[in-house]
Amino acid sequence: MERFVERHNLQGLAFVPLHATAFNPLIDRVVESGIPVVTFDNDAPASRRLCFVGEDGIRGGRLAGRLVSLFLGGKGTVAVLRGQPNFLMIQQRILGFTEKLAKEFPEVDIVRFYDMYEERDDTSYMRRVNDILDELEAMPEPVGAIFVSNALVNFVGVSLRLRERLRSVKLVGFDFTDETETLILDGTISAVVAADLEEEGFAAIQILYEYIYDDKKPESQLYITDFDIKIRETME
Repeated sequence: MERFVERHNLQGLAFVPLHATAFNPLIDRVVESGIPVVTFDNDAPASRRLCFVGEDGIRGGRLAGRLVSLFLGGKGTVAVLRGQPNFLMIQQRILGFTEKLAKEFPEVDIVRFYDMYEERDDTSYMRRVNDILDELEAMPEPVGAIFVSNALVNFVGVSLRLRERLRSVKLVGFDFTDETETLILDGTISAVVAADLEEEGFAAIQILYEYIYDDKKPESQLYITDFDIKIRETME
């Protein structure tokens, strides 16, 4: 990254750190060299970045927890598919989700957590999803819902719709794509909590531009973007 910065003579950097702390020394060195850094989509709050642009992960997790609980009628079981452990946004979502169930929906039980972050390509992700659904399908009582904390809800949906015993499972996740839209419209995905990634990227660049050329400092270190809830009824 430092070679990239030097090679391209950057005046500012909008950056998505894929680890909550590992990129702090890099970000700090870039800032010390006179180049402001804005993080977006995922944050490195202990670094010297100028500010962060993105969703409130805890709020997003709470929203997903409410959606799952409403789909289950306030009572049932849910399996949680966890993403990267060092990706701050993912961990905030899981925290918000579990807090929401514990405080407001105590009759919705998390039956199992599954990790989905060591896979390196679509084939290995699909294999991992199939292994998880095989296990859920073999349970004496089918799980009522599946919560996917990262952007892999599409992979789960593709496999889920082929499994008769899991056909009634409520699937809730994050992020909205063309494939997600198809899976929502055919009833496989019950809902997704969608952040506007284009807005996040644009806002990060705008903040950098105003800081560099207009000497305008950000009013806050956190610029929190909003969510959309995507369900079939709002898309038909």
